[in-house]
Amino acid sequence: MNSHKKDLTDMKTAGTGRKPGRPAKTSGTSKIKGKTRKSGATGTPRAKKLQAAKTEPSYEEIRKKAFELYNLRTNLGEQGTPEDDWQKAIDILRKQ
Repeated sequence: MNSHKKDLTDMKTAGTGRKPGRPAKTSGTSKIKGKTRKSGATGTPRAKKLQAAKTEPSYEEIRKKAFELYNLRTNLGEQGTPEDDWQKAIDILRKQ
């Protein structure tokens, strides 16, 4: 390593308590008073995007909700199909 690159490395690690050439931690978590906390505040636009990007409901969740909707529909004497119940269950679970 030439002397110029070594000087830049020393400047980057100065005051960090790290040895030159050792990469910084990038785990995304930090320990604060014995508790692990994920980085990023909940009020930031990025955090809001992550909260909005929910996972799709599982097959089992959809099945249970569709069955509930089917029972409700048939008890009320309303017309419909199991496919309608299934699609409505998906829509309801996605909104939650």
